[in-house]
Amino acid sequence: HRDLHSFPTRRSSDLPTPLPPLREIRFFAAGFGLGVGPGERLYATRDGGETWQETAPNGTARPTWRAILVTGASTASVLERGREGALYSTDDAAQTWAKVGSGEQLATGCSPRFFGTELRWRMGCDGVLQRTENGGANWQAVGPFGYPSLFGIEFADATHGWALHAHGALRTIDGGANWRRFDAPDGEELIAGSLVSADTGWAL
Repeated sequence: HRDLHSFPTRRSSDLPTPLPPLREIRFFAAGFGLGVGPGERLYATRDGGETWQETAPNGTARPTWRAILVTGASTASVLERGREGALYSTDDAAQTWAKVGSGEQLATGCSPRFFGTELRWRMGCDGVLQRTENGGANWQAVGPFGYPSLFGIEFADATHGWALHAHGALRTIDGGANWRRFDAPDGEELIAGSLVSADTGWAL
């Protein structure tokens, strides 16, 4: 086991690069951000996107990435597309990385996602929502749902939350242990939402 600062940043070049053709980005405020670019390589910016550098934990051979989550001005987590779905974290704006834990065994085309603004919720390959209480070292399934196409999840407090799916929403009042289904009027498709309190929210 190595500490967080034992993994040097690996870059394709020592010089900053212009904006690569990114397909996904996550930012915190106006400075630190991560993006996934060509070949599913991971890029970092620390100046609001003016310059980018490829970054990866040392010891990962040509890694590719499936999910990224920026949680603070210098902290982030990334999920590798490799066979074990390894999770890595940084606390110095992607200068160094440390392996936190592993995900589920991956299937071809698997694309799990993180939800929220902190490392707590993840949607697995089979549509099951998973929760972590220790920074991603271990995950526990909550549900089951039967809705692989969740669009988002948001909590008003520690116990009250909503998850949006294609034709409605799921509500929990016990921190995700149990969920109740609510269908959208006339079977309309929901694509986004915002929760402002335990009982009040909007869906688009």
